[in-house]
Amino acid sequence: MSKQNFPIELFVYLAQLKRVALGRYLFLPFLYVSFLLASSVRILLKQVNVMKKFLVTTAALAAFASPAVALEYVCDVRGNGESFISSVVALQFEPGARTGLVYDGIIDLVHGAPIEVKLNDRGNGRYRMTYRVSNIPATSGPVTVIYTLNLDTEKNTVVIRGSIPGYSNMIGGKGTCKKG
Repeated sequence: MSKQNFPIELFVYLAQLKRVALGRYLFLPFLYVSFLLASSVRILLKQVNVMKKFLVTTAALAAFASPAVALEYVCDVRGNGESFISSVVALQFEPGARTGLVYDGIIDLVHGAPIEVKLNDRGNGRYRMTYRVSNIPATSGPVTVIYTLNLDTEKNTVVIRGSIPGYSNMIGGKGTCKKG
């Protein structure tokens, strides 16, 4: 090993060893091994720091590489007289995802929080969402409604249709949306 490849700390260590009068040759191998261990620990710590930086950078790149940004819409809906269509519907989804979230007055009454919906991207800024809300309070007893919501993000419009299993009547409404 040439002098240029030796770490400067080893030369300092060796210079200090020359000052030790008693047993300098006996302690030399011990101190050399301890120096190598200290150097190894220092190298390992540097590698850990490099690994941390790599992981942080990879996570940041993964976050920025993902083009999906959640879209949020708040829609004012005018029902066609039925009580199972809320006047305000809030939507949240990521383009290209298979699910999203929906929240309205009926969902708030039954669940108290947004629920997950199946999302279908129909192209040209049009999305179809389907979801089911069970145990809606009604005079005849709890009702289940299966909703289909069609959102056009280019025209900022929404059309909601609902069906009640076991009944032939359909419910629905139309409205306008604002990007939130």
